Amino acid sequence: MIIPILAVVAILTYLAWIRIEPLAWRIPLGVISGTVFVALVMLLLVNFDRHYGMKKVTRSETQQIYSAVGDKLPIGILVTKELGTKADNYVLVYANKAEDKATPHFVPDTKHMVQAVKKSATYREADVPKATVKTTTTRWEWRNEVFKFLLGFGGEGGTIAKQSSVVTIPKSSWLAVTESQAKRLTKLQGNQDATQQQALQQAVAEQVIAYREANPAATPAQLAKVEQKVTTETTLAVVKKMLAEN
Repeated sequence: MIIPILAVVAILTYLAWIRIEPLAWRIPLGVISGTVFVALVMLLLVNFDRHYGMKKVTRSETQQIYSAVGDKLPIGILVTKELGTKADNYVLVYANKAEDKATPHFVPDTKHMVQAVKKSATYREADVPKATVKTTTTRWEWRNEVFKFLLGFGGEGGTIAKQSSVVTIPKSSWLAVTESQAKRLTKLQGNQDATQQQALQQAVAEQVIAYREANPAATPAQLAKVEQKVTTETTLAVVKKMLAEN
């Protein structure tokens, strides 16, 4: 709305200084209209430069994520690709739902670099029960309806000031790998023979038997939980060793 108002004030300023003959009317009307015009221009400029009339509003959203390899392994896999050097900014590959195919997330939009540079994503390991992504978004919002009425002609309300996403994976059951490691892991999985798979199953069975002997009163549900835990830990150790050796 400020643009039409500016146009009207500019016309009034012109009329005040050029068309009005008596000085008693010309000077005060010209000064008033000219001052209003300058004030409106300054208001417009500081809005463009410093988002005057707006405030930052921050909101966070957390959702569970799923392994990049689905249920092919008893552990979760997060595929990472760092953007630049020492930026701690990544493209991360995971699935949004258990039944979904894994896709890359946080890929910079090269067609809109101004917005892309305001966004970042990273990951961390922690003692948590499930993998999640927390996205914190800070947007510019109008302070009140007056500023929105005057300055809200360019759709600035709701624009992103900053957005950061943090993927948190359980360090006891997930593994973060690079793109090259993910390809090697797929290849190594395909090369595993029956003997290696049997050895893994035997190692898990031995630990479950040892637990049952130490806890004769353990229920089937407890034994199943222990088996799942041992399978995850053993697989995680084996995968780390495989990647380290190859």
